[in-house]
Amino acid sequence: MRNKVLSAVVLCALLTGCGQTAGGVTTNSDDSSTPSSTPTVTETSSDGSATITSEQAESALLSVTDLPTGAGWMLKPPGDGSSTGPQEYDAVDPPDCDPGDIDPAFADPTGAVEASAAFQDGGENTFTMTVQSGLTAKPDEILDFMTERLDDCPVVSTLSGDQAIRADYEPNKDFPSLGDRTLAYKSTIEASTSSWPVWVYAVYVVVDGNLLTFTARGRSAAGDGTLRELVPTAVDRFATVTR
Repeated sequence: MRNKVLSAVVLCALLTGCGQTAGGVTTNSDDSSTPSSTPTVTETSSDGSATITSEQAESALLSVTDLPTGAGWMLKPPGDGSSTGPQEYDAVDPPDCDPGDIDPAFADPTGAVEASAAFQDGGENTFTMTVQSGLTAKPDEILDFMTERLDDCPVVSTLSGDQAIRADYEPNKDFPSLGDRTLAYKSTIEASTSSWPVWVYAVYVVVDGNLLTFTARGRSAAGDGTLRELVPTAVDRFATVTR
């Protein structure tokens, strides 16, 4: 089961962006609070293995003022149509690469602290940052399996109703090494219902046993530059607020 869980975490983030609630706020699966237009934090229990507090996780998040000027970046508003959970598919090829097969125990671990914020510019580009501490699987274990799974799944095709999607994945090998460990991937997603591909860039950074996840999505390769500019700043801020 763990193999399915870990593969789904990265593939779901790259392909579908699942786990995002309206308002750009990521919460655990049993959080019934109303999404807001500001970043929020979910802390499920105080007896878990989280090494940071919810206040530290929230303080580590980037804000609009940290994003590049001139592009019209803003926090994603409530009701923007973001997915609230994993998507189910009529068909997945290869079958073992299903991006929607997420174990609820992983999505809602006891004792986890999670904070996330999502932003959108004046066009169709988005940037998200998530801080997680106290996950069921250790971050290094997650990145180990993510590397293996994405190597095994360089191309994933899904079918949902009349929409067919093909996603091509490859390592972003020249992305700078940050924190204790960094994993960076890029993906091009083509849907039968769209005339234009979507470019997705994802970076995962382990810092003192915590996992920082960053994604940039858009209609061009500009997301790579966005992450190269913002991720080092975010990692430095995380290290500062969690000392």
